[in-house]
Amino acid sequence: MKKHLSEKNIKAERPKMESIQTQAMTSRRISQRRKATTIFQRAENLIYGPRNSDYGHPTDNFKNIANLWKAYLEAIEQRPYPIRQLNNLDVANLNILQKVARLATNQGHMDSIMDIAGYAGCQERIISQK
Repeated sequence: MKKHLSEKNIKAERPKMESIQTQAMTSRRISQRRKATTIFQRAENLIYGPRNSDYGHPTDNFKNIANLWKAYLEAIEQRPYPIRQLNNLDVANLNILQKVARLATNQGHMDSIMDIAGYAGCQERIISQK
């Protein structure tokens, strides 16, 4: 026997539907928290594992990066006045320098070499507006 969709029946079903929606939203929030925890755990595993063994302690690696970026930013100061601000090509160059700093301590690391090629490809796309 089918239920009639009367005003009374709809009002009686509404709290049940809202309860189900609330449960679903809560379940999604918990799932998102679990994913975030997993992301942090994965990041921690990387920075204490492969990244640390590939590039050394972040203090040393970031110091190398800072030195290269400082030299690059000082070179920007030599540009004619209107273009002394960082632009999208500078961002690509700075990212390449980050990879160069990593290669200084781990020559031949293919992931860094691939990233440099990727940033160079991004520069090409920016220049040609592809």
